[in-house]
Amino acid sequence: MIEHRSSALWVIQAHTIYAPTIDRDAIVVDLGASDGVFSKAINGATGCHCYAVEASPNNFAKIETSDNIEKFHYAIKGSDGEAEFSIVDGYKHRGTLVLPVEATSVVTIPTRSLESLLDEIGVGEVDLLKIDIEGAEIEMLESTSDETLRSMKQITIEFHDFVDPTTTEDVDRAIKRLDDLGFDSIFFSKRNRCDVLFLNRKYIRLSPQKLMFYRYFVKYGCGAMRILGRYFAQ
Repeated sequence: MIEHRSSALWVIQAHTIYAPTIDRDAIVVDLGASDGVFSKAINGATGCHCYAVEASPNNFAKIETSDNIEKFHYAIKGSDGEAEFSIVDGYKHRGTLVLPVEATSVVTIPTRSLESLLDEIGVGEVDLLKIDIEGAEIEMLESTSDETLRSMKQITIEFHDFVDPTTTEDVDRAIKRLDDLGFDSIFFSKRNRCDVLFLNRKYIRLSPQKLMFYRYFVKYGCGAMRILGRYFAQ
């Protein structure tokens, strides 16, 4: 399901994206696709081509493919190989390569770096990169070249330092690097960095006024409007 923050901003599974640049010709790489809801929603709305990448075997099996949705059973990290993936039963059988969790089961699955994945699927420029890989985003970003990151038109990331506070400085460093590479960062979650959108100024150049609107009014104003709406609905 797509939720609108504004006419241009869509929220899909707690990830905010800049919708005007996503059309039927767009390439979307969905890292941490879960059961495919994000890919299915954005493909249904725009007709774009989605590459859904998921590590959990249970979730991977649920992803529905089509002519425009392809799926890959990988865990994304810094290198190719294999790794133990800790699964936590419950909501959507979430799992992780790195976060401290009480696993209910552990499976060995193939791993890919971002660049290796892009080579495999034959994609250069990516219109939207969605990253929700349960803590492995730091290693993945650190292993990815500046050139590859600059080829992303926009990136939406769920950082996981709220689960593992020891990674806070790593997240700070990752955000600064993307800023230095020419991305405008917009933080939509109020208490952590679960929903951060990076817009590549080479492809998506917003005015200072529009950036300020998204960074402040949309982030705080929409929350206030929801609170007022609940109050007046009582």
